[in-house]
Amino acid sequence: VPQADRVPPFLAKGQVDGVILKSPLLGDWKSCASPELVAAIARVPHVWLIGRPDSAGGDVCAVDNDAGARLAAEYLHRHGHLRIGYLHPRPGQTRSEGLKLNFTMHAQRFGLRVEPFEGPLMESVRWPLPAITQPGGVMPLLDRWLALPAASRPTAMLVPADSVAVQLYAAMRLRGLKVGRDLSLLSFNHEKPLVAGLTPPLTTIDIRAETIGRRAVERLLWRIDHPEDTIPTKIVVEPVLIEGGSVANLAGS
Repeated sequence: VPQADRVPPFLAKGQVDGVILKSPLLGDWKSCASPELVAAIARVPHVWLIGRPDSAGGDVCAVDNDAGARLAAEYLHRHGHLRIGYLHPRPGQTRSEGLKLNFTMHAQRFGLRVEPFEGPLMESVRWPLPAITQPGGVMPLLDRWLALPAASRPTAMLVPADSVAVQLYAAMRLRGLKVGRDLSLLSFNHEKPLVAGLTPPLTTIDIRAETIGRRAVERLLWRIDHPEDTIPTKIVVEPVLIEGGSVANLAGS
């Protein structure tokens, strides 16, 4: 239901026993979705994928952002990066804000400095959000990094999604820069079809999306079988780091 402004016929006619939901995680559920859709979904068992938008209820199956942030901080520290940027053109998303907070906390434990490179906050949110499909979506943030004195620039950049990493690769090429040489890059999600053609291969945190999907189906079936249980439950899957060539080793070993 891309715009969340209508109740789809399969839901209105009671043709399903439950639903699995995914939102942009930016914007309030009860503000961005129509009251009719909010009410229709509340009447059936449902499970949110990856995260639950503000004001929404129900179960959620997601990645353990704290574990992923710790993996990223440990990896960058082990590779000798002391100044890290956090780049996201669309701040305010529930998952990315949590990731930024967790990563900053773990980075500080290692004595790393984290600097945000983020776009402006959206004044009003309407679903669907426009996708970031061009390097122009990240170019102002890259230029902000380039404008810093070389001695104080972050040597590595963390981005919350592979879709952002793909556009950062393209933006760097347009500026005559190379990932892994001029700026190291570490991402999240491990979307294989999306990152398959990147050179050097992207180092990314695999959120194990297939496992998250499987757990969501299992949880929905449980919800359908236990209508009397109304306590919302969150299931988190521990991620794993997939090493590519996008992070330079500055540690010398």
